[in-house]
Amino acid sequence: MARSHSRRLKGHPTAQACAVGTPAPARYTRRPCASRGPAVGPLMFSLALTCQAGFSTGETAAVITATSILSATAAPQLQEYIETARATKATGDVRVIALSIIRLMAHVGRVGGHQRERPSLLVSAGGVPAAASPDHASWTLPLDGRVVQALEAHLVDNAASYAVGAAQPLRWRGPYLEGLSSDPWGSRYAANVGLLGGTRGQVVIVLSPGPNGIVETPFEMVGLRLGGDDVAGLIASGW
Repeated sequence: MARSHSRRLKGHPTAQACAVGTPAPARYTRRPCASRGPAVGPLMFSLALTCQAGFSTGETAAVITATSILSATAAPQLQEYIETARATKATGDVRVIALSIIRLMAHVGRVGGHQRERPSLLVSAGGVPAAASPDHASWTLPLDGRVVQALEAHLVDNAASYAVGAAQPLRWRGPYLEGLSSDPWGSRYAANVGLLGGTRGQVVIVLSPGPNGIVETPFEMVGLRLGGDDVAGLIASGW
């Protein structure tokens, strides 16, 4: 009976393949991906991975759908996080600059030292903001080295030429800051130091025009009244 069974299998192709020691042909071979081009972006990267792993069309569609849902959900939250971080940085910056100006005043007596023309406005690097109305226009004056001077010249490198000799009771003892840059939205910081010692009750602040880049806070005011999305740090009030 064993012989007859052997005779029946003798002509079968699988039996012949096994007889010579070669593997039997596979019943099904998954076709490779037609495209092997470079993957660009997260979607194409996902497609490339699914193709290399041999996923089916349905599995690929599921990956694309999941990726799209996650992107749509995460994008608004990420943007909100970025804006919150920028606002936090701006708030910290204006406070640090304000405290540095207060220290400068304590050491030299007044902003501007012995210059004949004291500055009305001190500004950092950055874009000049727009003014919401004429009441806000003084915040947007261009840097000229006289009426509008660089904050860095007073707080970082003493380019404003304050007295520095040890024998001087009032002298520059900086640097008060390591450096200055624009606010997180690319606009300059500005301090209305020309109002120091002016009308009683006027507020002196360091100002950022905020996310919209428009100054909406009056240059001269009695009592702090910030407008729009402006960010400010208080230097003095109630003179």
